[in-house]
Amino acid sequence: MKTYRIDVLDKSKLIGSKKINLGFSTREAIRSIDIFTDKDMLIFRTDCQLILQTICLKLLLKSPIKYKVVKGISFCDPSIIVTSVKVANYRFKTCLETFVENHWVSGIVDK
Repeated sequence: MKTYRIDVLDKSKLIGSKKINLGFSTREAIRSIDIFTDKDMLIFRTDCQLILQTICLKLLLKSPIKYKVVKGISFCDPSIIVTSVKVANYRFKTCLETFVENHWVSGIVDK
């Protein structure tokens, strides 16, 4: 399993604040406010973009794929076993090491 680094703060990969789709209901609510200027709209769109970036960062930080055991448990995937036994064995070993490190299983075989 190959993981990719996603940088949600990279401005070059984001759409501009003016192109953010706020949705029909939001636009309608904003139009009903008389004192909402174009500058206020741009600030609002920029804030929406910042909120979305923050939410994405939180989701990525808490993503299960960040955990070693999740990467390791993928040894069970039949497509990985068929395509590369070496990778499956490595992930199995990683998974077992994680289990032992966290005391989820003991490293001793009972007789």
